[in-house]
Amino acid sequence: MSKPSQRPVRTALAAALLAALPGFAQAARIDYEVGASVLQSDNIALADTGEQDETVVMPQLAFGITQAGSRLQLNAAGRLQYLDYRDDTFDDGLRGSFSGQALWTLLPERLEWAFDDYLARQPIDTLQSFNPDNEQQVNYFITGPSLYVRMGAATRGQFDLRYSTSYAEDFREFDSDRYNAAARILRDLDPTRTISANVEATRVEYDRAPTNVDYTRYDGYARYTSRFRDFDLNLDLGASRLEFEEGGEGSWEPLFRGDLTWRASARSKLDAVLSYGFSDAAEDMVRSRIVGGIPGPDVDVGDPTVAITPSVFKQRRLELGYAFTGERFGLQVRPFYQRVGYVDATALDEKSWGGLLEATYKITPRMTLGATAAYTDRRYEDLTRRDRDGYFNIALENRFTRNWSASIALQRSQRNSTATGQDFEENAAIVSFSYRR
Repeated sequence: MSKPSQRPVRTALAAALLAALPGFAQAARIDYEVGASVLQSDNIALADTGEQDETVVMPQLAFGITQAGSRLQLNAAGRLQYLDYRDDTFDDGLRGSFSGQALWTLLPERLEWAFDDYLARQPIDTLQSFNPDNEQQVNYFITGPSLYVRMGAATRGQFDLRYSTSYAEDFREFDSDRYNAAARILRDLDPTRTISANVEATRVEYDRAPTNVDYTRYDGYARYTSRFRDFDLNLDLGASRLEFEEGGEGSWEPLFRGDLTWRASARSKLDAVLSYGFSDAAEDMVRSRIVGGIPGPDVDVGDPTVAITPSVFKQRRLELGYAFTGERFGLQVRPFYQRVGYVDATALDEKSWGGLLEATYKITPRMTLGATAAYTDRRYEDLTRRDRDGYFNIALENRFTRNWSASIALQRSQRNSTATGQDFEENAAIVSFSYRR
């Protein structure tokens, strides 16, 4: 396995490090955790046969930065980790994950500039197990201005220009430049509800893929937004047209996006996300970082990624969530269903369902017992293939002081597949020590 490229790691962390400079740091809240973990695995390559034991030493830095100022709004979180394979089953190297959104106000209520960056580990080949030899760093960066025009007491216009670039460490056909222009008219129905009409055009040009995969997408939709004390709702309804650079007529598809959040009590929250329409791997990566948060350092569970390719697909997705935070007991449940149908006939259509269950219990004010279980059932209709992935983790954490803590975890991963040679089982133990600010 080649060592991970440092280019996407540096790109993603740059925005967060800027916030630590003098002047930014005075207004920003910066939290970080530095520590080290030791992992012992009985099947580090997630192989069907010829399992290999391995010990991995992993120093790491995790951080979060938030700022809610009048000129700069920033929300960023990330993790940087070095993996040292003591038995040399794989090459040592760095890997990172990052999700950051920054909004810079140049002229109050007139002009803003947005910066978004997303960095994640993704599989090179989704048909193989997600082992250290089948992973790559993928980065997606977005920037551009927004101009606001007041058109009346309750009506305003908004014009957005965005440039974005996608980068994959190994599958370079994914690398692209994207240009987006959008015009919106928004009207406030009252202080809590807004409706808007939106039109967008997005041009996608891939650097190394065949020219016939370059495309332009046009979206037109109406949006309804409501913000109440205990209930938030966003609905988009419209249509999209897809036109490729070469060959074929354009195609139309309905566009629907909806998400709602209900804060049922001070300790419990329910949410739902439903979407239907065109998408691709870069857009899906943004969705998974926003909804699912930063992926864990060792395994991503409960939400399978789509293949990192330049192919466009029609996506149907439903995700539900429930979270409860008690004085001693915490619970999170997130089931999902997803269907992906590629416009490119050479790509593999798939449908999947599954979910994530997490529970925590405070044995004492300083000691917490946690358990995570995840299951994913994925089917490739063109291959008549079915993969069923399961994951279970139980961990005990003790906080010696406000800053110092240690934990021990036992985890099991397994896959049952109808494809020959794709089954695997892994048992692992992880011991961690950390200092948290």
